[in-house]
Amino acid sequence: MAVPLLSLADAKAHLKIPPADTRDDADLTVKILQASAIIVGLLKLQADPSWDALTVPPPIQWAVQLMLGHLWANRGDAAASAGDAELWEAIDRVLIPYRDPALA
Repeated sequence: MAVPLLSLADAKAHLKIPPADTRDDADLTVKILQASAIIVGLLKLQADPSWDALTVPPPIQWAVQLMLGHLWANRGDAAASAGDAELWEAIDRVLIPYRDPALA
């Protein structure tokens, strides 16, 4: 089971959703889990299974926020891939110190 690497409150702050606005909390919670799983998947064995929203290193949490922002902004949008290259480049730059070096 995926562990959220970002709290609902932090996700709302990042997305500029007022804390009292609970209309989309269920959908946002799912997207937090999805974004967390995507980033953990990119890290592979370098992801620490003990990480949670309180213990994850800030750069990893930033990568989750980047992915969450993309998932939130492109819900069901057919043109969602328009900014994908920039998103993945930004996430890769954040995760470089945490990933295994590639072998040539």
